[in-house]
Amino acid sequence: MTGYYYLHSETKDLIFKKFEPEMDSDFVQKVWSMDTTNRVDAWTIVLEGLALGAEIERVKELVDKWSLTFDDSVQMLKRIAGPSKLMRDGVVLYATKILNMEEEAYWDKVKSVW
Repeated sequence: MTGYYYLHSETKDLIFKKFEPEMDSDFVQKVWSMDTTNRVDAWTIVLEGLALGAEIERVKELVDKWSLTFDDSVQMLKRIAGPSKLMRDGVVLYATKILNMEEEAYWDKVKSVW
């Protein structure tokens, strides 16, 4: 594990910390552990963060940093068995807010390359 990301409850920023943030802080909405060798961690942070209202520009920075592309999203969908409700909600927001695609167009494209 290389660190943690947390969603700031007021600014909705996704913030990196080397040490686990205090969950009882009024400023911490959610905490995720981050292992840079595990792409599922990156996807979980981005998708769940989106579902919880994370700041879109910050999410876009992380998507670029971690190269979370459309093709990678298809691979992630193939690998994750039983994604959380937050992740499922986040996929729709990833398609519409990050990829600028209509939800139906995203799923149609996923099906075409599956």
